[in-house]
Amino acid sequence: MAFVAIELSKALIAPGAGRTPPFTGPHTPESIVTNLLMLHSLHLHSQLTWNAPSWTVSVEFYTYLVFAALVISWPRRPILTAAIMAVVGAVGVMFVARSLSATFDFGLFRCFYGFFVGVLTWKVWRAAPMPPLGPRLATLVEAAMTIGVFVYIALIGGPPFGYAGPLVFALFIWIYASEQGQVTRLFSARPLVWLGEISYSIYLVHFLIIVMIGLALRSLEKVAHLNYATVGLAGLDDGWFIRLKSLWAMDPFVALYLVVVIAAASQTYRFIEQPGRALIKPRRRAPAKPEASGQPVTS
Repeated sequence: MAFVAIELSKALIAPGAGRTPPFTGPHTPESIVTNLLMLHSLHLHSQLTWNAPSWTVSVEFYTYLVFAALVISWPRRPILTAAIMAVVGAVGVMFVARSLSATFDFGLFRCFYGFFVGVLTWKVWRAAPMPPLGPRLATLVEAAMTIGVFVYIALIGGPPFGYAGPLVFALFIWIYASEQGQVTRLFSARPLVWLGEISYSIYLVHFLIIVMIGLALRSLEKVAHLNYATVGLAGLDDGWFIRLKSLWAMDPFVALYLVVVIAAASQTYRFIEQPGRALIKPRRRAPAKPEASGQPVTS
């Protein structure tokens, strides 16, 4: 709704503020329908549409439906089922999507792969958690794993080794789930836990805010006849970027952007995400009251 409002404002108020004419490119009327039906990650479009990060919502929605169907129809073989679906996801990533960075182009396989590897990780951790190592050794293991993940992402995260990403993170989660070292205690600090709670709201509003800032900068430059920023495409999934002319100005700009994103996400979490969860949460029936027969009630 926010992005549709932006397109309407471009059409009615500031036609030249956007990168493309109103309701064209990634913001076509037909793509509104696919977004509402959460189909916009099944390669029905040639690019990300509307709120670009929302492709994950669409694939997760259908992954959860598949997961529920499997739990109901094949409840006695959860590990085998999860393993089969993880393989289906991995094969789909390699031969259909052909990238672990797939988004609008069959990102569903990417979600299958990561989600069902996560199911297996939970099963493995429940059956065989990391053995007690003592605080010092556990802290070293956690720190080494954290550094290793960053090195993996930075240096070898691309194909073909990138396909092992969910497995690398599975090991990371298996180690951290035991919470034996100081690193996990650090990550359990209240501010970080709170950021984790609102993290999905952060994910879903950050793109909207950077687009709004970019449009505001473009409009301001046209009115003031100045050129103090570059607003355009980053070359990564057609994402927006904002680059101020002064590198010294970028650090406070980014800091301010983060503050705005977190503040906005805290409100969408409070007024949209939490009420939405409460709306769909199954309501338990109240236990039937025993009839007043004069007899003692036993359990």
